[in-house]
Amino acid sequence: MGNVFRMEFLDRQAGWLDIAGFLSVEEPDDDDMFRALRDFNELPGCIENIYYELLLEAICDALRSQGGLEASYYINDLDTHLYVEGEEVSTLEDLERIIEERDGEDDDY
Repeated sequence: MGNVFRMEFLDRQAGWLDIAGFLSVEEPDDDDMFRALRDFNELPGCIENIYYELLLEAICDALRSQGGLEASYYINDLDTHLYVEGEEVSTLEDLERIIEERDGEDDDY
């Protein structure tokens, strides 16, 4: 199915999609969004938060399982952030730098 719910409110979203591709994580599609929206009695005010929740949770899961990296995120509309090893990550280059720094200490990735 397509992705009519694809949100592009944040500049760093393009970087997160690059990271998702690097990790072989699929971007949330319409089916994912519809499944998530069914849990709400009313349409939430910030649908993009649901999109970011699905995308960033999948990225964090992949970072934890594939590389043993500490990963988390914070979502609040335009104030949404991804963190890896305690550092904010907005681009694939940010992630690659963190992996390279960690690989200097540990070759598990």
